[in-house]
Amino acid sequence: PFSSAPTPYPLDYRNFPPTCTNYVTGNYVFTGTVAAGVYCNTNGSIDFSNATGTGVTFVANQIGATGVATLTGPTVNGAYGLLLYQTGCDASPGPGPLQVSGNSQTLNGTIFAPCATVNITQNNTSTGFIEANNVNIIFNNFTIVGDGPVVAGTGGGLLG
Repeated sequence: PFSSAPTPYPLDYRNFPPTCTNYVTGNYVFTGTVAAGVYCNTNGSIDFSNATGTGVTFVANQIGATGVATLTGPTVNGAYGLLLYQTGCDASPGPGPLQVSGNSQTLNGTIFAPCATVNITQNNTSTGFIEANNVNIIFNNFTIVGDGPVVAGTGGGLLG
């Protein structure tokens, strides 16, 4: 049935980093419509407050947003791919946690912060997967729909 070994899930993006298609510097703020692509900031931060985009990935030492954002990562085998990848850690001199807050954030894709905390404070629905050192979700009306590869056959589910 399968011609090759299944891909391990979840992926450790430290071993399989995305290829950057666009570079930004400093403490960069995205607003408005963001074109599809992989946006990287190797030494600074990315703030995606009030941004919209489909097929986008943000990679930075620190990532955060407040306000209204609607972002969707690239689609990979029917599941949403990597949306946010924070390379920085919680521990000093790290940048601290990946922060997302706002009442109308919709984030569809994988959030990956292997050595940081992800803090989400919002009231909306997101689809994807969160992998982090710690995850804190504070909400009044927040729904997260798990999204992962098909395990086998026609059924679906998460491996892990």
